[in-house]
Amino acid sequence: MPINSRAPRSLGVATAFLGLTVATCSGRGLPPTVVHDGAHTGSAWTVTFAQAMPLAASGGAGGRVRLWRLPEADPLGSWPAHEAPVTALVFIDADSALLSGSEDASLARWDLSGGLLARVATAAAITTMVADATNNVVISGHADGAVRVWRLNDLRLQHTLTPLAGTIRAVAYHSASGRLAISGADGRVLIGPSGGPLRELPRAPGATFSLAFSPDGSTLTGSGWYRLYQWTLANQRSLRVLPTGHRGLIRAVRYRPDGKQLASISRLTDSEVLLLDPGTGATLVRLQPHDLCGRDVALSPDGRYLASASDDASVRFCDLSALPVKQ
Repeated sequence: MPINSRAPRSLGVATAFLGLTVATCSGRGLPPTVVHDGAHTGSAWTVTFAQAMPLAASGGAGGRVRLWRLPEADPLGSWPAHEAPVTALVFIDADSALLSGSEDASLARWDLSGGLLARVATAAAITTMVADATNNVVISGHADGAVRVWRLNDLRLQHTLTPLAGTIRAVAYHSASGRLAISGADGRVLIGPSGGPLRELPRAPGATFSLAFSPDGSTLTGSGWYRLYQWTLANQRSLRVLPTGHRGLIRAVRYRPDGKQLASISRLTDSEVLLLDPGTGATLVRLQPHDLCGRDVALSPDGRYLASASDDASVRFCDLSALPVKQ
């Protein structure tokens, strides 16, 4: 598949227009550093960064996985990985391999040349997935309402949780505490150890489409239509609802490593990519929106790079070190 790669106008020029709190350019937001148009057939569904290597990966509706080399975000290779959309990707094995989950109800491990190392059937379409090498765990959410916990090193199923009715919309995992959080189509958000039992958190005033733990594990942030939902975990009865600059369904949220900013992307009636203040929901940086609905956003472990994926089939990269933001 041909990829049209382009570099929008310099971030160095754009930063001259930064305000004290909200960064904008020409009324539409700061341009990304690199745009890869046509990166995937149909939609670009998911994007992720390696833990230590200068690599990123994306997955699309056509089932293909692509690798990108930083800092230029150059295409590094691609392969057909699944027979349905790739819904989740995680670098594993010290960044020497990639784990993919798909709506084709399979979980696959790949070397970085696209060689298949292992594939397991998962009984139902994978809607979301996280993996943690420290605790040797993979946690996948599914369209059948199940959360399946696998051993990372050999992809053996350890146990299955079925605490929610309907599709699992989001899964988050905090490595240091071993806490798991999930949200489902029934509107509930649950938290607890990955082996269960899980307890219900105060119900948000709408569906929760994404979940992210703060780096210190003290806060769980979810996203809905227009708003963030925030639970303080020391007091699990505490819920705050924060307005944002999004004008649609906030599809994904990710914390930067210092916990001071939250990357977000929206879809349906909006395609904004924002950096938000996690304490207030206020916009700190506005990036140029995608041409069609947003699907996913990711941050590199050092917090320098942001990548986003969209129904416009593009994968975009932004070097955040060029963006002075008021702290």
